[in-house]
This record gives sequence, structure tokens and C-alpha cells, in this order.
Amino acid sequence: METTIQMEYNCLLWSFVLGGFLYGVYEIFRFLRRVLSNTFLVNFICDSLFMITAAFAFFTFTLGYSDGILRWYTVFAAVVAFIGCRATIGIFTGKFYDILLTFLKQTMLVLKNFFKNFLKTLLKNTGKMLYNITKIYRKIFLLKRKR
Repeated sequence: METTIQMEYNCLLWSFVLGGFLYGVYEIFRFLRRVLSNTFLVNFICDSLFMITAAFAFFTFTLGYSDGILRWYTVFAAVVAFIGCRATIGIFTGKFYDILLTFLKQTMLVLKNFFKNFLKTLLKNTGKMLYNITKIYRKIFLLKRKR
């Protein structure tokens, strides 16, 4: 089957979309690297999963749009779209991740201190609470027995 110019333009357009999609997948793994500790093992696993996902996505794309023939302009368009997204959106998402993770750390610290103080107060007053529960329990069940 002959490939027309219209089919090549369509393939080029979807290559740009594929590059943007791959950047979205990259951002997910980038966020996971930030949330989890930024160690060698986490980076290795996230990068490996991204490369497997990108290779599978590009392979299925070339099978679907160009009958399994790897065309240079599809690779070029996907790489340009990825780099374009990384250079523009990536700056803002990096700053957003910093703000979000700082907020989450502060929130977790406040919650940790709240529950720590709450449990400390609760453990101090355990005897009084158990005494009151026993007193109420006796009142309920002893009144029923007397009737």
C-alpha cells in the first residue's frame, strides 16, 4: 500500500502527541522519584519503567501508523515534543512539586504533633476514663438485675 502525503502528515501530528504523552508519563515517574527517596535504586526502577513504557508506546505507534516501518520524522517529532514539554512545563511542575511536598511535610508534622499530644493526654487520663466506664457499666447492668 502506498503512503500518501496526508498519511505522513497525520503520522507526524500523532508523533507530536505521542511525545507529549510520553512527557506526561515521565512526569508521573518524576513525581514518584520526588516522593520516594531520591536514591539510586528508586531512580533506576523509575527510569527503567519509563524506558520500557516509552519503547512499548513507540513500538505500538509505529505498528499502527506506519505499518511497522520506523520513520525518522516520527522519532524526531516525538523527541522534539518531549523536549519542548520538558523545557516549558517541566520548569513549572518542578516548582509545583517542591511547594506541594513542602506543604505535605509541614502538614504531616502538624498532624504528628497533634496525635502525639492527644495520645499523651489520653494515656494520662486512662484511669479516670476506665473508672467512669466501669461506673456506668455497673449502673446499667446492676439496675437491670434488680428489676
